[in-house]
Amino acid sequence: MEHSTRDKRPPTSLLLFSRAESLALLVLSLSLLVFIGIRISQRSRPAGGEIAITGTKTDFRHVINLNEATRDELTLVPGIGPVRADSIIQYRSRQGCLQSVDELLSIDGLNKHLLEQIRSYLTVEPFGRNSN
Repeated sequence: MEHSTRDKRPPTSLLLFSRAESLALLVLSLSLLVFIGIRISQRSRPAGGEIAITGTKTDFRHVINLNEATRDELTLVPGIGPVRADSIIQYRSRQGCLQSVDELLSIDGLNKHLLEQIRSYLTVEPFGRNSN
């Protein structure tokens, strides 16, 4: 009796899933992981969805114009929470447009160390001339 190569494969009764079913399960599993990742990313995203961010505050990749930024936009910058954002907006309301990022040192609660950490996220442009 001749044995073909087909006879050397394990019987299908021992396999849990066919090749097509295994592929379908893999695709479904990967889809589920992507969906979960998106949901987690959306939950960790601070308010102000109009700003381009990559998921978390530490991944923030957008430069904000201090002369036009809203409270929500300012709080996206690592190190600037709602209180500091309000202080920046109050300063801007009292003093007018900022002339440089260094002017933030005039605001209580903002020191040189913090300014150096957040400088790359900030710019100062005349009001109405957004970089977008």
